Amino acid sequence: TCQGDTLDFYGQKLTRTGTYKHTSQHGDTTITLKLTVNPITIVEKLVVIERDELPYIYEGAEYWKDTLYIIDEGTNSYGCDSILRMNLVIANYVSPWDQMPLCPGKQIRIDDKIITEPGQYTFIRRSVQSGKRDSLYRVEVYAAPAYEFDVARTICYGDTLYYGDKAITRGGKQDVLLKTHDGCDSIYHLDITVNPSYHFVTDTTIVDYETYVWKQDNRSYNKTGEYHRTWQTILDCDSTYTLRLTVDSTIRQHEDVAICVGESYPWRGRTLTDDGYYVDTVRVAATHFSAIYSLRLVVAYPSYVTSARAGEVCADEDGFDIQFEYSGYTPSFYSIYFGANAKNAGFQDIYNAPIRTENTAHVDLPTYSAVCYQGHPYYVRPDRYTLSIVLDNGVCGISRSNDIEFTVKYPSWILEQNWDDVVAVLSAANNGGFEFSQIDWWVNDIYQTNTGGGYLHSDKLRPGDQVMIKATRKGENYAIASCPLTIAAPLPPTNDEPVIVYPSNAPRHTPAFTIKAPHDGSFAIYASTGMLISSGELQAGETSVTLPTAAGVYFIRVRQGEETTSHKVILY
Repeated sequence: TCQGDTLDFYGQKLTRTGTYKHTSQHGDTTITLKLTVNPITIVEKLVVIERDELPYIYEGAEYWKDTLYIIDEGTNSYGCDSILRMNLVIANYVSPWDQMPLCPGKQIRIDDKIITEPGQYTFIRRSVQSGKRDSLYRVEVYAAPAYEFDVARTICYGDTLYYGDKAITRGGKQDVLLKTHDGCDSIYHLDITVNPSYHFVTDTTIVDYETYVWKQDNRSYNKTGEYHRTWQTILDCDSTYTLRLTVDSTIRQHEDVAICVGESYPWRGRTLTDDGYYVDTVRVAATHFSAIYSLRLVVAYPSYVTSARAGEVCADEDGFDIQFEYSGYTPSFYSIYFGANAKNAGFQDIYNAPIRTENTAHVDLPTYSAVCYQGHPYYVRPDRYTLSIVLDNGVCGISRSNDIEFTVKYPSWILEQNWDDVVAVLSAANNGGFEFSQIDWWVNDIYQTNTGGGYLHSDKLRPGDQVMIKATRKGENYAIASCPLTIAAPLPPTNDEPVIVYPSNAPRHTPAFTIKAPHDGSFAIYASTGMLISSGELQAGETSVTLPTAAGVYFIRVRQGEETTSHKVILY
């Protein structure tokens, strides 16, 4: 029979090749059937075209739809059906050619198809857009090469040779499998020779006041660390030398000690009595202990004050120095002790002040925050004071000098220059509160006779002259000098029409003068002591003013707008 046929054999429906038997009802007859089922022949022809290739023509016939066509029906050699069927697929989606390597001896599986040869292959796939099998996936399979290499390499001991991600450090023969760009095998048959490298290590310990000379480079080292030097062997491998240097720290302890002559000082098992610099070095290699002990021993003699001088100071200065001489060992500190009179004036004792300048001790004057006159602060009372100085060398006790005198003089600003020929002493209200019973004048250290007491009038004064007083306060019988006032050059007039005061000398029986001013203003009259006598208003033109009948020098201050001028009238 043919495939698909059914044979009725005594009630049995047979469709497969085989041997079948039938026994008669009475059991006396057996029929044996040998059935052969011959195949029918179905030939499938797959045709895939793109839509713009329609119609598809096969054996003169045109085909327009993507479906299964029966092209031919006949019989095969068995006498069974022979059918040629054509499956026409019209592709709506066609992929570009996908390049795919085929390595030697390998195969590629695509959509259940095994590919073992290079070529172009087309696969029908269901598209995502339509859901139909109308997409063509096209693959061009090309023959990709594989390689095999024999490689002989020489490396140094400790080096690493890389093939791909494999690190090779040992010698001998071995195979390394790498992949080509196409993923095919490349086999490297390696023959590795490892030449020797050498490493020599020197461990050395020194102390920090030593240096180590390394013979490998003939250089000196004195810091802890590892140092390396490398040379090439005859096989071009490294021969490395390493110096591991340890530098032990040294404990350094120094003492500066002073003793008095005749004394001794025990130091590290010794008894020392002489000046000198002593050193004891200790090194214990087993424990890496290193120490240097040093001592500067000074044998001192007592310090004796041989002379001391304080001198004079202006009351408005910051302080003054005491100059002293001494014998024996150099002193390090000084102390100052003031007498009762100086302490009452505000001086305070000084204790153990370091001597910063040789043969000099410094004393600060008391300071005051209140203002006395025209920005000048109040000042210590000018007078003659006493103090004592004590020198101490810190070793052999102290030496004292008593009853050292120093004088505080009046500041120069209590003297006021008026024009170029009169110098007056400020009144008690402006000079710090001092009233004087006697004032003597000096110009350039020359005593001036026949002076006017509270003021000096001299037509011989010149710019740069030094004017000073020696003033005796009321109730006292000794004079204290002032610091000198330097005579300044007179200022030039600043107004084209100056104020004129005349006469500048008037007799006592006619104590009057006239002020001639170009503008309205005001005036004030002062005595030579600074006392205000009178004041008034000025009219432009001439104004007559009457003075007291007491002889002396009177100062007239005239103000016109922002300008103030000063004038004098001498009443004789």
